[in-house]
Amino acid sequence: MSYTRTITVRSPYARAGELPREGLAEKGVGILRRIEVKATFEQKLVTESAEALGDYVILGA
Repeated sequence: MSYTRTITVRSPYARAGELPREGLAEKGVGILRRIEVKATFEQKLVTESAEALGDYVILGA
């Protein structure tokens, strides 16, 4: 059984980040946690690892 949901959106990165927030707000739900994976990699590992990963966000609702 999987508890994840992955969706690829063909929008600019900034706009793609707004879409789930707007959709959840329409249902009366908000984002509880936002993890900027690239920034976390830069802090905990090395910049090269973060650059290889690219822009990646995990949202918890």
